[in-house]
Order: sequence, then structure tokens, then C-alpha cells
Amino acid sequence: MGVAPPHRPPTAGEYAEAGLPWFDYYDADRAALAGAEKLAGLDSVAERRVKEGRVVRTEGPLGPVVVQPLSPDDLLRAN
Repeated sequence: MGVAPPHRPPTAGEYAEAGLPWFDYYDADRAALAGAEKLAGLDSVAERRVKEGRVVRTEGPLGPVVVQPLSPDDLLRAN
């Protein structure tokens, strides 16, 4: 079931008001691109765990999340 997001996603109009680009990705008259044949046989992590007989979590958080705060100096040093 999960948790509701903290706020609703912004609309195209709100992006425009903020001066941000809006990318119109979906196009009803175009066909979807075919997937790569090499990737056709890949399993998701959940599918792989099921095949291995391991437990697959379907609800709730996956575990503790560690967020490492970065300063602008950290980002400059990384480049």
C-alpha cells in the first residue's frame, strides 16, 4: 500500500510559472520503441528472488534509509 507522497506532483503550468522546462514525452500517435533483444531475458530483483525461493517484500519501507547531506564544497571536490 505504501505511503502517500508529501505533495502532489507539479503540473506543466506550475513548471512554466517557475521557469522550468516541461518535457512532453507521451505522444498518442507514436508507437512505442521495441525493447533490446539482449535485455528481453532479464528478471527484476523480485522475479529473481522468487526463482531462488527467497522472500520478496511487497509492502512497507525496504529498510532504514541513510541520507548523507552534502555541502556545495563536497560537490566541487567530487568533480
